[in-house]
Amino acid sequence: MAGWQLFGRSPKRWFQIFLFYVFYYACIAAFFSATVGMYYSYVDVKVPSAVGDNNKLRNNPGMGFAPKISVESSFVYADGTEDNIKKNKEAIEKVLKKYEKTAKQREDEEKSPFGPIYCGESTLRKDATKACQFSAVPTCGGPNYGFGEDIGEPCILVWLNNIYDFSPELYECDDTIDGKSMDQIIDDIDMPYCQNFKERNLAPLICKGETAADQANILNIRYELVQGFYLNYFPYRNQPGYQQPLVFVQLKLTRFVPVIITCYVLAKNIKAEPSFQKGYEGSVRFEVMVDITAPEGGANSGDGSNPSSSSSN
Repeated sequence: MAGWQLFGRSPKRWFQIFLFYVFYYACIAAFFSATVGMYYSYVDVKVPSAVGDNNKLRNNPGMGFAPKISVESSFVYADGTEDNIKKNKEAIEKVLKKYEKTAKQREDEEKSPFGPIYCGESTLRKDATKACQFSAVPTCGGPNYGFGEDIGEPCILVWLNNIYDFSPELYECDDTIDGKSMDQIIDDIDMPYCQNFKERNLAPLICKGETAADQANILNIRYELVQGFYLNYFPYRNQPGYQQPLVFVQLKLTRFVPVIITCYVLAKNIKAEPSFQKGYEGSVRFEVMVDITAPEGGANSGDGSNPSSSSSN
């Protein structure tokens, strides 16, 4: 008489099958662990294997902006309605929220030997292994960032994307590009290049209309806090607590007209191509339309006058 069976197999047979699969999956787990171990022995989790000109970005950083309501569009629309203000405000504050720190977090960072340090704006940091605190997060255009009916001058948040070990290299005071001096290139502000950028270790941020028609519809551009990015926030080396610098660009535009804006950083090692043909490499492009009737005594609808720029620095 046959012994006890379960689904046609004896207990001994089931035990043999169980041991086989334990051994089988143990071998698979050991092989996977060995593969992962070999991977981590060759790859640094903090430092990419391809840096400098060997990386996919060819050491030429792009730029980002907010508000970006849709990943498929770079159109920024301001009509002063409550829903429109809310969407644009939330998109900007989503970026700014990453810069918010509690008192406990700041205290822990100050005590940590690896945490970010306070750096003077124009002074280059001596220890590149530590990040400079970006504590002066810029503000612009009031609580609604200029998208409300009371102002109608939207603020666009702009930043330079991170590339490991990259730092902008400033032009010298007497350098020229295509026969133009630095002061001629930055001709839309009333500040000389050498004293206000080179000597302050500030990489200039230039925003302007893409075409002559766009430039004519820009009545004023204002930068908060400064018109550029201080070099003490570079290079990015995956330092604990690192935060990339931000700049607000406030635009006073001719109303009811879509205006295309391109922004780029003026530096020797940034190949900025702010044009459709070049794919906007090293720059950022967005379209802005202010569909708000100008308040009495406020910004007028524009008469196509020459644009001007200013900075709060």
